[in-house]
Amino acid sequence: MDRPALKNPRIHVIMADGGEWDVQTLNPDILKYEDTALKHKWPQMTDAPQKWTTFLGWRASIREGHIPQDLKWEEFAENGPRLALSVFVSDTEPVDPTQSAPGTG
Repeated sequence: MDRPALKNPRIHVIMADGGEWDVQTLNPDILKYEDTALKHKWPQMTDAPQKWTTFLGWRASIREGHIPQDLKWEEFAENGPRLALSVFVSDTEPVDPTQSAPGTG
């Protein structure tokens, strides 16, 4: 059976306050999007790619320590003091499972 390979994209984030960084998304970030999308009846990632990318950027940014753990999705994505102005995929190479996850090693 042919299935598209879902890769963990590397995402670039530019914040309203001038902060800028790259994050490596991991499987837990994608699973969190899927759970949240089901709960809130959001579209599939293929139907809302910018929402998906922004959500993954938010989750990975929290996990990697770029933004506070308590920064709400709505503040990051829609309106708040820590608003993300631009979030985009900067690389789609798969994560090498033999390497330590970013921020853990």
